[in-house]
Amino acid sequence: RGFDRLERGDVLVVDEAGMVGSRQMERVLSAARGVGAKVVLVGDPEQLQAIEAGGAFRAVAERVGSVEITAVRRQREGWQQAATKELATGRTGEALGRYEAADLVRGHDTLEEARAGVVAGWDEARQAAPEESQIMLAHRRVDVRALNEAAREIRRDAGELGDDVLVPTAQGERVFADGERVYFLRNDRALGVK
Repeated sequence: RGFDRLERGDVLVVDEAGMVGSRQMERVLSAARGVGAKVVLVGDPEQLQAIEAGGAFRAVAERVGSVEITAVRRQREGWQQAATKELATGRTGEALGRYEAADLVRGHDTLEEARAGVVAGWDEARQAAPEESQIMLAHRRVDVRALNEAAREIRRDAGELGDDVLVPTAQGERVFADGERVYFLRNDRALGVK
């Protein structure tokens, strides 16, 4: 149901609440408060933050309190559970050591080799499980662009993309094609992007 159909006693569960921006969170909480509904926020304040003005989830948790799940359920093997806890508590070196011991860390001599390795892993994973969603992440825009261009070339060679279209963006004109997946960095009301 939409917010306009909330009723007293309803319980509204907001999953991935850490990714909800402050203005959007205010609308949710105001709508629920207005009719006497309850809101349950589920998320991790340490994970990816909202694209728009954020921090609302963390602020609500600090103000009204929260319950924390300490048992790792997504990872099944003990070493993965321990690594997840280490990553969540800032002990990145220890966590990476566990992944390295499991032969899941790949070293490369150059940046270009590292990029090629990431793209090869992405392509292998998407071909092995085409029904699953795959994503490559990079910190710098220059690396993101290089990874995207390499992935695009693979998809173009496989006949998975339509004709190119030139599109103006905040970073200049870019070429996109039918069949591409686009990740927006911010909301844009004029474009209807959320």
